[in-house]
Amino acid sequence: MGKEVNEKLVFVPALTKIEEHHRLKYACTGCDKNDTKTPIKQAPPVPSILSKSYATPSLIAQLIAAKYQHGLPLYRQEVIFRQLGIELSRQTMSDWLIKIANVLHPVLYEYWHKILLQQDVIKADETPLKVIKDDNIKSYMWVYSSGADSLILTVTVRPISSYTTTSRRAQVSVQWTFYKTMINSITPATYK
Repeated sequence: MGKEVNEKLVFVPALTKIEEHHRLKYACTGCDKNDTKTPIKQAPPVPSILSKSYATPSLIAQLIAAKYQHGLPLYRQEVIFRQLGIELSRQTMSDWLIKIANVLHPVLYEYWHKILLQQDVIKADETPLKVIKDDNIKSYMWVYSSGADSLILTVTVRPISSYTTTSRRAQVSVQWTFYKTMINSITPATYK
């Protein structure tokens, strides 16, 4: 007679687990009896994107996506991890994000910067920032973006944003001169 199928959506909360890596140590046991020195041999540690850290790539990816894609501040992530039974301070997460940014910046920035410069239109905005630790310092954030302001992505229109912060406007002038030169090179002479 047939069957009827009903579908229901099930939500599985985040799963966290400890990943253990065992490295055996080896030494010549007979060499001690002969008064021969032998070094202890051990396999090298498992490569990590952040040295001397227990953060895995999946944890770092979660922190980046939650903070930068979903706008979830680190203090809220700290609460969420605590609810899962994990003590992970926002200072530790902040340190990891800074370190991973320094690791990935040379690779990702150059790649996306090259694509940004290939776009037909580049928008720039300067926004003054107040530094939290020092009331007397005024910094500037320059945002360069391209692409269409729509959710439809195409191969020719790529929404890219690039951020630069400086403590003085003069520091941006070198970068702005670069962009101005690039813009002048692609703009017809009648629009200069």
